Amino acid sequence: RFVLSRRSRVVKYRGSEGCPGAMEQQVREALQGALSSVGVSVEEDIVDYLVGACEGVLEESADAASAEQELREVFEAQLEACGAAADSISAVLTAVVRVKFADEASSRPAKGQNGKSEESDVLCCISDLLLMYGGSSKALLSHTTFEMRRNHRYGIVGHNGAGKTTLMSALLSGAVKEMPADLNLVHVHGGSVMEAGDPEMLVLDYARQRRAELGCDAAEGLTGPDAGDALEAVGFGAEMQVKNLGQLSGGWRMRLALACVMMKRCDVLLL
Repeated sequence: RFVLSRRSRVVKYRGSEGCPGAMEQQVREALQGALSSVGVSVEEDIVDYLVGACEGVLEESADAASAEQELREVFEAQLEACGAAADSISAVLTAVVRVKFADEASSRPAKGQNGKSEESDVLCCISDLLLMYGGSSKALLSHTTFEMRRNHRYGIVGHNGAGKTTLMSALLSGAVKEMPADLNLVHVHGGSVMEAGDPEMLVLDYARQRRAELGCDAAEGLTGPDAGDALEAVGFGAEMQVKNLGQLSGGWRMRLALACVMMKRCDVLLL
């Protein structure tokens, strides 16, 4: 077997010692399973090469992060030549590294159990998520790791009909059962301003009204900025705050809706 060491930049021959050991067999199964799940076809000699590289690195690495960093260059060089995208390579790497560092993976947030991380920056992490289109046998998401971290922005990208809106609806409706029960998600859209407000109402008055409706003052630990501060945070100066709702463009209505949500703290804003 051949193992590539990035530190020494040489290829070392390890020699065969008869039947493959437990580590080698587990790495091979994880690698082949991950390649199959991401739809990447790789010749057997490349699989053998990657298995050998993984063995050496996993034996020497102290944690999952260092092992993944050490293996990334090797995997990118081999799998990019086979047409693998960056996210597919990352998924394969993660699967292989878990062979040795499964305890680290299982200690990460939820992974389909309670969905909530003890780490303050991880809001939700679900492994092997399966989500179906409503009333259909077609899978929207399959064998997917779904993770959200605090203070991060995520974009849902896909062609028409791929299921972007369906995914948003599933998150809001509670269809993803593995999501933490105490995770507060709010959908923000500018149309809600004109649906709920009088066109003649002042922006500041509307924000104060929404603050009361949201129960911000009564929600212990969930109270954000007051109406004026929230409006200023999204760009409403003193002059803009005394304009009528009917004078606002679609973009400003969206900002107003966002300011109103900010007054009651939430974990995730869906825009």
